[in-house]
Amino acid sequence: MTITQTETYTCITDCPSSFFTDPPIAIAALAPTPDPDAWSDSRIAAGAPFNIEVVHVDPSGWFTWYPPARSWLLSNGNTTTNRSRATIYRILNGRLSAPSGWVSTTRGLRNKAFAVSQTVGDVQQWVFTTDTMLNWTSEAFTGGVAQFYKLPPGFLGNARVLVKFVGGMQPSRGWSPIVLWAREVESLQDEDQAEER
Repeated sequence: MTITQTETYTCITDCPSSFFTDPPIAIAALAPTPDPDAWSDSRIAAGAPFNIEVVHVDPSGWFTWYPPARSWLLSNGNTTTNRSRATIYRILNGRLSAPSGWVSTTRGLRNKAFAVSQTVGDVQQWVFTTDTMLNWTSEAFTGGVAQFYKLPPGFLGNARVLVKFVGGMQPSRGWSPIVLWAREVESLQDEDQAEER
């Protein structure tokens, strides 16, 4: 399917006489056709498997990747630098799941490790992605949204990922703000194979 988009352009300086029309000339431009196989929020929401990449947020609010070393979430809430060990997650009906259980919490709990459990708490929804960045929202959370942190801040592997639900959302002492990205499992395997070559 091709989408035709019409835009009106205005010339500011050194305008050819063709720009001086009333009404202004409308130029048709072709927009690219979206790739249905591209990694996207809609694929994630439909249950596509993914790994979670843990990315540091510096004090200015910018995301900080540490290439070539990257950090991935394990089901116990710890991190690893080995992508092949990272847990495979899915979002099903707004709930985050892994082969060994679900991610949930209990109403009123201040914070906990971002870990998978077979015991399901009373707050599981809504987990979703925005531009593949993981979000967890609930009316049970302060400000309606959970915040993610890592402890200790400088570790890539074997750090603990924490999620804070209730109370002031500034990090506690020794906690580092992070964001969690849903990364397509297939592409991670392809990247690993490329790095081994």
